[in-house]
Amino acid sequence: MRKVALVAAMATAAAAQAACGGGGGVSSDVDDYITALASYADTLCGCFAEFGYNTKDECLADAFQAPTAAERDCIVAAYESDSTAADNLSCLLSVQATYNSCVASSLVCTDDTSLDDCDTQASAAAENCPALPAAVDTAVQDCFQ
Repeated sequence: MRKVALVAAMATAAAAQAACGGGGGVSSDVDDYITALASYADTLCGCFAEFGYNTKDECLADAFQAPTAAERDCIVAAYESDSTAADNLSCLLSVQATYNSCVASSLVCTDDTSLDDCDTQASAAAENCPALPAAVDTAVQDCFQ
């Protein structure tokens, strides 16, 4: 199963980025990104039986855990600590929205390769986004310690 790992997704930005966008500020973008990751997990868990789960809720419990309020605030602070990090976050948000649309239209529960094109497009788009500063990457990871 493709698991949604919030720390990896946010801290290792190059894995899933696309053309930059955004505009609601870091706090809003973090909330929107968390919502987008939850939506992605919800779409994938539509295939809960094929992933070996008895229910969609069981799949969701394993696939996505939203950060606590303290973790969310820590993530916001980490991104706000470096002015260049906001551009990275905007890119993450943009790519996740594009990726979610691709997944929603391409996912075939019985075809393990149905998302290959979506994955390839997201990875290729990552080259267009600014890198997440190393200090911010570390700070985000530390939010979950």
